[in-house]
Amino acid sequence: LQRQLAAGMPMQKNVTFYFQNNIFETTSGNFATDLVQFHASQIGLDRILYSIDYPYVTMQEGAQWIDHDLPASGVLNETELFNLRRGFAIELLKLNQ
Repeated sequence: LQRQLAAGMPMQKNVTFYFQNNIFETTSGNFATDLVQFHASQIGLDRILYSIDYPYVTMQEGAQWIDHDLPASGVLNETELFNLRRGFAIELLKLNQ
């Protein structure tokens, strides 16, 4: 990033700002509750979308995690679970319009 200063492209904000405002990520078949917690603490849960990386991960593995393992962990409340499952995608992709 420092090299960009010489090219006349200085960052207007710090790196954390860009991660929290410009990036969305998905679970993409990586069903680790502790990773969701960590990423949510870094960029916000509202920047994470649930996805299954089929065919590399089965639908059953994804369903087991999002429907049973993650809720059983108690990490997210019901509203947060709904938003991770589909609420954030509906909002981001404007599927409700």
